[in-house]
Amino acid sequence: MANLGKLSKSKKGTAPSMDQAPDNVSHPASDGNAPKEKIVPIQFKVTETEYNQFCRLAGDIVGFRKGDKSKMFSKMLESYANN
Repeated sequence: MANLGKLSKSKKGTAPSMDQAPDNVSHPASDGNAPKEKIVPIQFKVTETEYNQFCRLAGDIVGFRKGDKSKMFSKMLESYANN
């Protein structure tokens, strides 16, 4: 069995204390992609064919990066609301 008593207990890699960073979570993300509203998951079932078709379409229209299916869904909603 390993002797764990010799392991150091350094604070390297730990989060700063609340005294050092009291407001670090009260500000929104600094990048321009920060959502203006709270993001919530939407859960519904579709066939595998429909899912694959949606993924392909989303990739073709808005790209193949993380979050692009959500962007595609938003574009679909916007288009529906405008018609």
